[in-house]
Amino acid sequence: MKSALIVFLKYPEPGRVKTRLAEETSKEFAADFYKLCTEHILSESSKLKRDSIDTFLFFEDGKHESKVREWAGDAFNYAAQKGKDLGEKMAASFHEIFNLEYEKVIIIGTDVPGHTHSDLLHAFEMLSTHDAVIGPSPDGGYYLLGTKKFYPEIFKDIEYSTNKVYEKTRERLEYLQLNYCLLKEKLDIDLKEDLDKWLAADGGNKDLKLKIKAIY
Repeated sequence: MKSALIVFLKYPEPGRVKTRLAEETSKEFAADFYKLCTEHILSESSKLKRDSIDTFLFFEDGKHESKVREWAGDAFNYAAQKGKDLGEKMAASFHEIFNLEYEKVIIIGTDVPGHTHSDLLHAFEMLSTHDAVIGPSPDGGYYLLGTKKFYPEIFKDIEYSTNKVYEKTRERLEYLQLNYCLLKEKLDIDLKEDLDKWLAADGGNKDLKLKIKAIY
């Protein structure tokens, strides 16, 4: 089945990324952290090409397209995010990719340093036997969502950036009577507390942790 990974990202400009983390550290550190975390995720995502899975980078601001392309490189497809809020933007991206005749589509952001190629591949494999797949975060959101068809209802009338996002999305999946796979929980880093917890935890990418500790 033709498969695609959507990655939502921003250009790592101080003051525009990880704003809550920046309030507790600095704009410069937050941007550097975001850059390192995103580059790790892009490295893991690029490995999906050998599994015949295409990756689409949906950048937030059209005026930064050339900077995003220069930063991320030629291994990816590019598209602009469209919509007024996160729900509309995610729905539009799913609609766009399904219109390209992909049959499995998964979306992730760039706030979860725990993403690995093997975990992403596992999520796609779960879509072979499930209608949808979702990965919860401890803060009540989700770090990954995937389906085999476009269901706009999954994204409508959900108050994003709250601790009810995962719960409400699961309710939508169940309302649509979709057979979904629940993935293991992964930490979404928005606050200094989240970062400290991730750095202190066992496991994870050691090289990435060392790079982040060096600038912390």
